[in-house]
Amino acid sequence: MPGKTFTRLALNTLALDPRGAPETARSWLLNEEFIDQHWVRAEYGALATAWFPALRPEDQREIFRIVDALPEKYIEAWKARIRASEQRDPTANEIADFYAHFARETCWGWRAVLPPDRRAIVDRAGDPAGWYQRMVTSDEPPITADDLANRS
Repeated sequence: MPGKTFTRLALNTLALDPRGAPETARSWLLNEEFIDQHWVRAEYGALATAWFPALRPEDQREIFRIVDALPEKYIEAWKARIRASEQRDPTANEIADFYAHFARETCWGWRAVLPPDRRAIVDRAGDPAGWYQRMVTSDEPPITADDLANRS
């Protein structure tokens, strides 16, 4: 596989016109590495937004099979961290949240083309950058240039 930078560039270029190379678009959307990796999530999302609706239903189901299987790779380690840090097993609601947040992280960039039931799960989990917005959003408006000029 080419370097990450070239892969990201190729995915972005392909997202601009996936009809120009439909088999490449299809194979890259079905690539489990791209679905699972954070480094290419934005570019994968752009390609999925552009091309996912045009995929055959069996290809769409295969992508969802991959997406649905991904949390299984990580859940046991997550449960072990809960047990180690809180000396308890995670609750059923926490496990459901884990799956929902995983779906959100994986599909946020292409949620616009998700079927309504999957879109609802992703939307319910909320914006992945929401924690950042809560930290930087203030109830006070920013200081204006006039305010700064009039301060001692």
